[in-house]
Amino acid sequence: MKPKFRLVLAQCIENGVERGLTRAYKYNDNPDQNYISECINDCIMGEIYEWFDFSDEVNNNTSDHN
Repeated sequence: MKPKFRLVLAQCIENGVERGLTRAYKYNDNPDQNYISECINDCIMGEIYEWFDFSDEVNNNTSDHN
């Protein structure tokens, strides 16, 4: 069985954008563009880290340098 990575990643991005916009306007009726972008980016990355595990990638990269 193999997951559909592209679909999962697309869902992470979509959910992250939605959460980020909601977060940006949660306590501020007129957030600036930088704050909106930061919130969206943080939420997209949060979604990706929730669904994807990067620990094997990090372990493989550090073992190559030893």
